[in-house]
Amino acid sequence: MKKTIISQSLKFRFQFSPKFAFLLLCLISFNFSFGQYMQMDDFQEVGAGNFFLHLENESEVKQTIKQVVKNNKFPFDELVFSKGNNLYFAAYYPNPEDKRYTYFIHAEKVREGYDLYMLYIENTYHYFYDYHEGPKKFRLIYDPEKEKNNVLTSITGEQSEE
Repeated sequence: MKKTIISQSLKFRFQFSPKFAFLLLCLISFNFSFGQYMQMDDFQEVGAGNFFLHLENESEVKQTIKQVVKNNKFPFDELVFSKGNNLYFAAYYPNPEDKRYTYFIHAEKVREGYDLYMLYIENTYHYFYDYHEGPKKFRLIYDPEKEKNNVLTSITGEQSEE
């Protein structure tokens, strides 16, 4: 009688194991696959897969960017932080799993602190905004025809003729 009960309980467990294995596989692949940003709990979501965070100073911005890069396992050569500039940081990283999309990170100085954006955008030309560094006017632009690196790469704004 005991053998029957044990075999029935094992049979019951194995009936659900393929579903459990599939669920486990989905969870694992979700956590390790490229897609949108991962572990963005402290950020405010602004549109699907895009995040925003207001920070008080440059050191907080730099620390946050480095943590996001680490959490998302973005490969990079050298990240350029422009101390004291209105455009403190800007970088792109084409999604290696889906070349139609790019990760774009930028931090701009605002009246009180810094606004940090983590965007997941189509890999097409994007004109973000104009900004000033002293008397000079610049444009923050991402152009995949010019930006060809396959690692997280810092970019600077293009100077306007105006």
